[in-house]
Amino acid sequence: MLRQVALTLTILFLTAGWLRADVIHLKDGRKLEGEIIEETTTHVTIKLAFGEQKIERGKIKEIVKKAGPREELDERRKALGKKDVKGRLELAEFAEKNRLRKEAEELFEEVLEIEPDNETAHEGLGHVTYRGEWVTKAERRRLEKKADEAKLEESGRVKYKGRWVEAEEKEALEKGLVKVGDEWITPEEKKQRDEEKRMIARGMVQYEGRWVEAEALPHLEKGEVQVRGRWMSVEEADKIRAHWDEAWELDDPKGRFLLRTSRPKQEADLLYFELQDAIERCEHLYGRSIEGTPIFLYVVSDLDAYREYADQYGGGEKSSGSGCFLIQNPESVINPRSGPAGWDELRGVTYYYVSQGKPRHTINWIHHLAAEQFTKRLSKDRAPHWFQQSFAAYLEKYRIPLERSVAEMELKKLGQPVSLNALMNEFYVGPEQDQARANFLTGGYLVAYLLETDHEADRDGFRKYLDLVAKGEVDDAAFRRLLGDPDALEQRMREHLGQ
Repeated sequence: MLRQVALTLTILFLTAGWLRADVIHLKDGRKLEGEIIEETTTHVTIKLAFGEQKIERGKIKEIVKKAGPREELDERRKALGKKDVKGRLELAEFAEKNRLRKEAEELFEEVLEIEPDNETAHEGLGHVTYRGEWVTKAERRRLEKKADEAKLEESGRVKYKGRWVEAEEKEALEKGLVKVGDEWITPEEKKQRDEEKRMIARGMVQYEGRWVEAEALPHLEKGEVQVRGRWMSVEEADKIRAHWDEAWELDDPKGRFLLRTSRPKQEADLLYFELQDAIERCEHLYGRSIEGTPIFLYVVSDLDAYREYADQYGGGEKSSGSGCFLIQNPESVINPRSGPAGWDELRGVTYYYVSQGKPRHTINWIHHLAAEQFTKRLSKDRAPHWFQQSFAAYLEKYRIPLERSVAEMELKKLGQPVSLNALMNEFYVGPEQDQARANFLTGGYLVAYLLETDHEADRDGFRKYLDLVAKGEVDDAAFRRLLGDPDALEQRMREHLGQ
């Protein structure tokens, strides 16, 4: 406690020089020294070192108000001679001690007007020397930076995004390359190398462009596959995979889709490649990729296999996709009144298309289904049904030059062409095959025309429409807003077709 009181007294004595000091002389001979904080007609209140005291006017003999540090500084400053350097430095020191920094700086500036090289005044203002000259610290940093940059420029370096680099480094950075060791590579190559390091560290090896467990490599090189926890020939595996419970499941490394099929492995690999191609075409045309749950596409072996699958998994997790089943004679399951036998809503499955037992037909359906599901997913199912089908028909019938020319010839030969207005009101997909084919041919060609047309306004309008679809901001009227009157558009499309 005594130490605390002593410390308080010390602080008071030290600060007495800069606190305002007034003196009240009392009639009884005592005097009180402090700061007068209130005066009335009846009393005076003075702030002392240990508190405040209120004194009646009748007890006061005299009040002497002493000048504070600022007043003292002003009085002493007026008395300075024009060339009094020493007096100004002493007064600047007094100002600093009494926390009058602005006045101290003014006094140092006055000294420099008299003696430009006065060291005390420069130091008082925070100046430093640079190459024999007094400058501010900020100015020295600027001059040093300028000198450093001049040296870097002389050495052949150039500036890139605020830093100095070698000329060849700037060129590489402008191309978006990154440096690994002494080599410049693309970010994709770096990502691939990092992935390779991680895989190798896990004991993985590469086989035909994919990473596999090291112990799996000898089996894969012999053409074997792993089913039910053991390695076997593809022929043996196909017999097991023919059952839907254990069908082939081929998933995309990027998580975009999953292909499930009970077809033989060789065909499954082909369908997987085509499905990957279809998804990548969609990404290219829309300029974006899908996120979230993968697109599920299924291919079952035949009508009987489909019925077995639908009865067992209808509405369940393993039927939450779309696909097709293959038969040799599709006419045997076409009923003019009910449509393809695969469209069986009673079983609770999504929907299935009938495909002839030929790889090309199945591949066409794969592209169709991928495009349809991609558009549905990307647009949050807001894209009109006619457009989903048209975009899908484009990928099915117009993606390969030979098939495109055949589709265009068929379109020209249609007895009653489908109008765009009819197409947009109801895209026909029912059991009347000629009518359905006419809709697919027209819808697919419409997309082809708009993507590749010589009519710049149509192409630009369609690109804006695709952007709305990709953002999930499309509605039924968006197409007409951007492309105008369907009849006028149809006329331009027919002229382009030569029809």
